[in-house]
Amino acid sequence: MNSKEKLLEMLASDDGTERYGACELLRVSEESSPEIVHALMNALHDRDEDVVGKARAALKADVHHQMAINLGLIKEEKVESEDSKPITFPTAVDYCPKCNQANTHGSQYCNNCGASLSVDSTPKKKSHKVLWIVLGSVLGVLVIAIIVCVLSIGKLSSEATPIADVLDAFMNAMVVKDVEGAYALTSPSFQE
Repeated sequence: MNSKEKLLEMLASDDGTERYGACELLRVSEESSPEIVHALMNALHDRDEDVVGKARAALKADVHHQMAINLGLIKEEKVESEDSKPITFPTAVDYCPKCNQANTHGSQYCNNCGASLSVDSTPKKKSHKVLWIVLGSVLGVLVIAIIVCVLSIGKLSSEATPIADVLDAFMNAMVVKDVEGAYALTSPSFQE
């Protein structure tokens, strides 16, 4: 039996255990034609797809079974063997804040570095220093803005002449035919 026949025989197995040997034979048999190598690779691919399909089907069946148990449609069967031991889960652990080593719950000192594991029972009081600084800054800006607004309004009101006074002066100038005086009362944009 030549190496190609051995390779085909190995690829015919269902369990996939001969993959490494098949790959080695492919590497060694350099005299194989591209058609044979292509056929062998397709056989490997088909076998892989079959294994994946079987795994998916088993997983799907397991999920459906678990859903039926959770919905109460079927009862869970407990299978116990002689070798099965109850699973013991570790007790609660405390981690050292210094070296991050796990220690048994309730230990006062770390088994690794000796640091104290007891947590201070009184929580630290939060400092509101930043809050007060931000609040003071905002209030300061508001006070400055209000002062600027009040001063600018007072300045505008002192500079502006009431419209009624300007109209009376303009009408008086027109009545007495004082063109120069009426012209002086008009706005600068009109005078240009």
